Amino acid sequence: MIVDVLGAVATVGLTMFYIPQVLTMHRSKVLHGFSLPAWISLLVAVVCLSTVGLLIGLWSLMAANLVSMVAVTYAIVQIIRKER
Repeated sequence: MIVDVLGAVATVGLTMFYIPQVLTMHRSKVLHGFSLPAWISLLVAVVCLSTVGLLIGLWSLMAANLVSMVAVTYAIVQIIRKER
């Protein structure tokens, strides 16, 4: 039970950190100052957390990080598209 709560709190905290940046990326035409390597690192971390959730049977951790994976992938695509 405590592991579920800690996983949920960590995932919500992580998501609250980058969602405002994703919204800014969506609204902006130019994305100076957004680091592609940092967002790729975040994607790797989210994939790893989702995998941990799957392996230990914490479906809430896995599901929340799958949602995060979509948002982070969107951010990476925006950075690549708007840097051209």
